[in-house]
Amino acid sequence: MNDAPQNVNVGIAGSITMVVLCLGVTFLCISFYRRYKRAERGDFQLGETNEGEQTPGTQGSPGSPGSTGSIDSE
Repeated sequence: MNDAPQNVNVGIAGSITMVVLCLGVTFLCISFYRRYKRAERGDFQLGETNEGEQTPGTQGSPGSPGSTGSIDSE
């Protein structure tokens, strides 16, 4: 048996794939860090958009506690 390591030539496609993956992970890390810093300062609250409007479905949706949905409890 030949247990010697062999060279694998990934070519340009492998290099481009690695660049795209590294850029994607970097973008996601920066995005999550910015969101974390906003939440830490108190500028960001769950359920609000950047303009301060309520996102659809966060309050008053049928079945949520305290809502006046169409589900009647008898």
